[in-house]
This record gives sequence, C-alpha cells and structure tokens, in this order.
Amino acid sequence: MKKLILFLGVAAAVLAPSAQAAWFGSPGSALSYNRSSIQATYDTGSRSIEPKDGGTSFDMDTDRFYVQYGRGFGGGLDLFGRLMPQTGDASFENRGYNPSIWGLVGGLHWAPPQSGRVRWGGQVSLDWDQGKDQGTTLKVLETVLAGGASYRPHKNVDVYGGVSFMKSDVTFKNGSNTSKFELSDNFGLFAGVGVNPAPALTLAFELHVINETVFGFNAAYRFGGEASPQHTRTSRHHRRDKK
Repeated sequence: MKKLILFLGVAAAVLAPSAQAAWFGSPGSALSYNRSSIQATYDTGSRSIEPKDGGTSFDMDTDRFYVQYGRGFGGGLDLFGRLMPQTGDASFENRGYNPSIWGLVGGLHWAPPQSGRVRWGGQVSLDWDQGKDQGTTLKVLETVLAGGASYRPHKNVDVYGGVSFMKSDVTFKNGSNTSKFELSDNFGLFAGVGVNPAPALTLAFELHVINETVFGFNAAYRFGGEASPQHTRTSRHHRRDKK
C-alpha cells in the first residue's frame, strides 16, 4: 500500500500541472465584435501539490505546448477554447510515469471599454484533463479566476500583472484504490510583457509565482472583424488596423 501511495503521488506531481490555465495574457486587452485570435504558447516551470487528506507535498517540473482560439463578442467580452495535447515525464526515487494527456479548456475574458494607458480586466476558465498509463487513470478538473491591470508605456508595448486563484481536483484511480490531490497554494501572482511587431501580431512572455512557478512564451495573431481599440491600443496616438 505504501508503494502504491508513493507511486500515485509521483503521478500526481507529473500530471496536475497539465490542467492549469497556464496563460493569462494582458487583462486589459479585448477582441472586438467578430474578431478572432489564434495563439500558440510554450511554458515551463513547477508547482506543488499535496494529498487532500493530508500528507507530504510534491514538487514537479513540466514543459507544455498548447494552442488557443478566441472570439470577440463585443462589449469587451471574449470566449476562448484551448487544446493541450501533452506527454508528461518524471522520475522520483527510481519510479517513472509517462502518460499521454489530452486537455481541454474553456473560458471567458472581460475587459470593459476603457480609455487611457491603464486598463483592467479579468477571466474565468474551466480546465479538464484525462489520461492513463501503467493501469492508473487520471482525471483533473481545475477552475481558475484571474484579474489585473495593463499599462501601455509605448504604442507597441504592454506591461501587465495581476492575481490568480486556482482550485484543482486531481483524482487517480488504480484498480480499487483512489487518490486525490490539490494545490499546496491556491493564490498566486502573474506578470508579463507583450510587444506588437505588427498590428495584428503580439509576442509576449509571462511569469507566474506562488501557486506555481512558470515562465511562458506566447504568439497571438488576430484576424477578421475590425481591430479593437482596446486590443491594438488605438487612441488619438495610434491608428486602427483592419483585417
């Protein structure tokens, strides 16, 4: 039984991060009505989880790549969906767990119409993952809330940061044995910088701390509809881009 618990603990350390929201982006940016975005993100880092009924916490390292589609519905409201095909790998006391994981994420982001260099917004998302390896089945469900502000020091640069809350339910089942885990810390902070090398393209990097320590890179391309003043930072100083 002790070996089984240890094995499930290692498995949880590998897999729980696959379900996290991972990329928050600029809180104060929003897509205009009928405008879409395609994003690709890579991140690497670690987080700590622990058994729900008490016990030793586990640290894990992860590397992830995922794609996202977003759509603007007007009034600063975006809906997004994310696909995370992933393979996890870890080694702990000569034990390894190497599952193939498929993750789906759905969520919404809202940044009300605003003017000026400082803008705010927030998002909520629901993440789901499932996988199986070595007879152990995984199911992960995570709810994420995040909010913050963006500051535009230059027409093509966006600096942002905020607070996040993550609630994870991680369940492993091996035969008749079930093990449940959760994050050691639910609250965290995030910060990032985005640069627009072209009107419809944004390149950004982002850092998460406390509930997870993650560093990520993101490329976002926007198309369709009309460019949003909030997303392209259009004001009396900047022109619109139309697609």
